[in-house]
Amino acid sequence: MKKVVILVIVLIFLASIVAVNFFGLQIKMFEGTVYVTHIDLLGIERQDLIGTSNSEYRGTDGGKVLTDKSTGESQYFFDFSFIPAPEGTVYTAENLSENPNTFYIDFDVLPHDANVKGVDFVYEEDDRMVFDEKTRTVIFLSPMTVSLSLRAIDGSEVRTKRFYISCR
Repeated sequence: MKKVVILVIVLIFLASIVAVNFFGLQIKMFEGTVYVTHIDLLGIERQDLIGTSNSEYRGTDGGKVLTDKSTGESQYFFDFSFIPAPEGTVYTAENLSENPNTFYIDFDVLPHDANVKGVDFVYEEDDRMVFDEKTRTVIFLSPMTVSLSLRAIDGSEVRTKRFYISCR
């Protein structure tokens, strides 16, 4: 009786292997998560009232390179002239579409096949500017300088070096 039970178990085991192969159940390998390794700052562009670029810094070529004396780290400084509001008007959060002091921040997240390519904009809140993370634009309501950094939100903690946009 004992040999028959062992023989039946072996036959069922072999039959199950044949059944699995016949019906084509496929093993799927988990490829893992691809994390962001670098965020490349491509440039800062001033947008005119119809949304096209009319002056820009492409890459970090046009930006002044500043070196932090305490850390030795280089930072980029992009300098633009503030265009004042026409006489009798003031730039506010309500008339943003009329404000020519709108700047587009162009960047690329690498690798291109990263699972989560979103970034978080790290900056200090200020009433003199409006920042729209969806459109990657910063709008200056009055002359000022803003300090920015881009950080990956995938948990890799990859971030750009701090850079500055001055609109004075």
